[in-house]
Amino acid sequence: MPTAIDEYRIEKEKGILGARWPLSGSGSGVTLYSLPPGYTDHEHLKLLLEKPRAVGDDIDGLLRQLENQIKLEIAFRDHHLVVCNPNVLVFRPFFSEGDVSSGVKAELEHWKSLARNDGARRAVIIHFLEDVDIALRRHGHEIRQDIERAAAGILSRPDYGITPREAEEMVKRRGRTGGPSLLDRGRLPSTQDVEEKWPEVLTEAQREVIWRKLTVVELPPERAAVWILAESEELIEKMDVIASFLLGHLDSESDDLRDWEMQARRLVEKHQ
Repeated sequence: MPTAIDEYRIEKEKGILGARWPLSGSGSGVTLYSLPPGYTDHEHLKLLLEKPRAVGDDIDGLLRQLENQIKLEIAFRDHHLVVCNPNVLVFRPFFSEGDVSSGVKAELEHWKSLARNDGARRAVIIHFLEDVDIALRRHGHEIRQDIERAAAGILSRPDYGITPREAEEMVKRRGRTGGPSLLDRGRLPSTQDVEEKWPEVLTEAQREVIWRKLTVVELPPERAAVWILAESEELIEKMDVIASFLLGHLDSESDDLRDWEMQARRLVEKHQ
């Protein structure tokens, strides 16, 4: 396996290269990269000398050039991998902080544009429960507003006979999405039909917003699958199903791919 993909290693303040990702395993054949005989510094830290205290503009300029070159190489390499491979698997995009990097968003947007003209492309997003919990806790208010807007959009469809403005007012009157009564302050057209169908409307709105959040750039549901896992051991158990989906052996509507919805909805309701 490769030693790493992203290695933004430069420490400009010190003028040295930072530590690399640790080597995975040891011995011949484990990695694609091996050190020359008798060489032990796989970090290559000695390529640059530590920056002297009194530094001129020339040295700073050279370091900026090196930094920009590293950034360009990382971006080119990642997008080249997106082009060359029909499928993409994103692992823990919310890791640690609950936000997705701009690089991951750009690569998924790139894949999405390629998928429009290539029906065989598929995408998998793997989240850990703790990461999703952090993301929903951090963005709970924003997600709640998105669910309210989505619910209003559903209610303003022609089959309900309600204008967009009336639909927005209905949702606002609940005080919060999923509140005890949809119509606790007066009546609007078709209210009985809406009241009866509200649980269905809310479920659809939640699913729409949660899918958009979990797939980062709202990937097409027929081409993408999401897993929310409790721990790394569960990932090993799911690998066969994940591989089957990426190979096109599983439809996106398969029961094996639906667990994420209930898990995410419980977390959303927890942070409402």
